[in-house]
Amino acid sequence: MEEVVQQYIKNLEQMNGHCGCLNLSKLHSIKQEASELEKKCDNQRVRVTSIPLFSRSSAQRYSILVKKFEDKVEDYNGEMLRLLADSNALELQLYDGKSYNPVKKISLVELQEMKHLNPILSLNCSDCKQQIDLVD
Repeated sequence: MEEVVQQYIKNLEQMNGHCGCLNLSKLHSIKQEASELEKKCDNQRVRVTSIPLFSRSSAQRYSILVKKFEDKVEDYNGEMLRLLADSNALELQLYDGKSYNPVKKISLVELQEMKHLNPILSLNCSDCKQQIDLVD
């Protein structure tokens, strides 16, 4: 069953895209920066772990890179919440785990009430309805 859910989420994730709506330009920029940092972390991790005795400076550089990535993810989450709460530029869409069409739009209050249920949610642009990301 878990494998089916994971495949569903993977398929749903492939629907993520980029919209050109100006009110989401900062969010898109932060996401792009985070993606680039994630790739750098992955590349650096491969180098560090493939060398049996890597230098302290290599480990420190990797640690600094990971911290930058974590900070950028926090920036992304903060901007996402700001857009959801303050400007309504984003909306949360709830999925049932079967259909690739959302069941309904939910509010942040509803999200808090159902968080313990581990809902499958997407983050969509309020203007053009493009799916931007999945929320976990």
